[in-house]
This record gives sequence, C-alpha cells and structure tokens, in this order.
Amino acid sequence: MKKLFVLALLFAGVCGASAQSELTKVGEVEVNSLLCRCPSEFLYEGKAHFLTRTWDSTGDSSTFGIYNSDIELEKTITLTDVTYIYYTNLNTNNSGDEFDSDFYMSQTLFNQDDKWEWVNQIIEDDKYVGFQVMQEGDVELFNLRYEEEFSKNADVALSAWIMDDKVYLAVRSAVQNDLWDVTYSWYFYLIDNSAEKTNIKYVGKVKGLSAMPTIVERSTPVTVEFGDNTEATHEIIVTSASGQVLQRQKVVAGQNSVSLNTSRWSKGLNIVTTKNSDNETESCKIIVK
Repeated sequence: MKKLFVLALLFAGVCGASAQSELTKVGEVEVNSLLCRCPSEFLYEGKAHFLTRTWDSTGDSSTFGIYNSDIELEKTITLTDVTYIYYTNLNTNNSGDEFDSDFYMSQTLFNQDDKWEWVNQIIEDDKYVGFQVMQEGDVELFNLRYEEEFSKNADVALSAWIMDDKVYLAVRSAVQNDLWDVTYSWYFYLIDNSAEKTNIKYVGKVKGLSAMPTIVERSTPVTVEFGDNTEATHEIIVTSASGQVLQRQKVVAGQNSVSLNTSRWSKGLNIVTTKNSDNETESCKIIVK
C-alpha cells in the first residue's frame, strides 16, 4: 500500500500589528516504505537532503530516492545490498541517548566529492569478515577486513562517531553467550578523508563488562571481567531482583577480573553492577538456581 507524503512550506507575513501564516504545498513524495535522514556533516557542502527507500516486489533490491531541500527528486539509486549506519556527534549530543540517528547513504564520510556512497558488510562462510564502501557508478572506494571475524549469529552494527575534529567508524559486536549474558565489544577505525585517497586506520578495541557463567547453582563462583575499563578503582554491587543489596566488593585499579562467591545470593535473577570513581556503571545478570 503506497503512502503519499504532502510537504508544505510555512510562510509568515506581517500586516500592521497582526501576523498571518500561510501553508503552501511545495511537493509530494510517494513511497511504499519510509523516509530516511542524512546527517549534514556527511553531505557535500552541508546541503540538506533526505532519502526515500522503496523495496521491489521480491525484496531482493531497493531503490533510494534522493531529495533536496526544495523537495525535488535529484536522482534514484537501486541497490541489492546496503547497511545502515548509526550516527552520533559527541560534541553536540547532550541528550543521553547513545545515537542521534541512523542513515544509509552519505557523500563526504569517506571522501570529499558530491557522489553518494554506502557500506556493505562482507560475509564469508557465515561470518562477518569486513565491509566495503561503494560509490555511485558501482565504484568500490575500498574494502576493509575486521580485526576479528564474527559469527553471522552475532549482532554486528556500524556507527559513525564525531569526537572533537575526528571521525571514527565504530564496529560493535554483541555476542549472546546464553540467555542472560551478552558480551559487547567495540572496534574503532579512524577515518581520514582529507587526502585524495581516504585512509581508514584501526585504532583500538573497547570491551565491556561480562560475567560467566550466567546460570549457576548457589555457591558456584562467578567470574566478572571488566573488559578494558580497568584504569580506575571499581566497586561491585550485587542486588536481587527486588533491589536488595546482597554483596559489595572493592576492586583495585589495574585488576581486570574478580571471582564472586554466590552463596548468599538470591534464587532467581541477580544483577551485578560495577561503579567507578566517576559513578559510571555497567551491569550484567546472573541466574541462581
């Protein structure tokens, strides 16, 4: 079923002491799917655009319509594969949300020309092994292999981060160890598109809190690993599902794991939280039989 989007431009006029507003129809966008944003930071000369995405009847490909700020269709691009990218500008994001938005296509994230570009994940032998950046005209700008391969069952997401004057492409993997335990790892790549040829450089990995095993008999030790966040002193707080504090334990700076005694934990769901000196927290869940 097609949807018709009617866009109107609001004009305000002033006559004496009174003001009168008028809505004027400027265009229509007919699609059978959705409208997509494009961050202005990654658009040529910062000129605003939005996209529509329409799937074909088989679902094997989709066509993107690219509209300018006058609601004029500039071009269409049909793709069989494209990966959406989350986006956040840490210089301006004060909302507390992890990301500002997501997008499918850009112009200047990977180089400085006005051609449209997009990313495809590379899958080999049921594993995510890297990504390729494509540009209009079926041109491959480059492809990059990940530092580690990820099972296709893993949740692998890409995001573009602006921090100070740097732009990073972050690859986040979420591996479901079992029902209650997910291990998150972040891999950061610095994008330098100031030269004629774009350079993407791997700069490091950030691994989050995890605990194993996540389903235990009472008195079975649980090992908590802090990932890369080991520079500061931590406090571990274990609480029951009702919020009762069951255990507290200090962890010195530089220690990357600790073994916890579960003999006094509640049956059922228990929440393990780490808190550093800046009151930043991470949590994971343990089930006691």
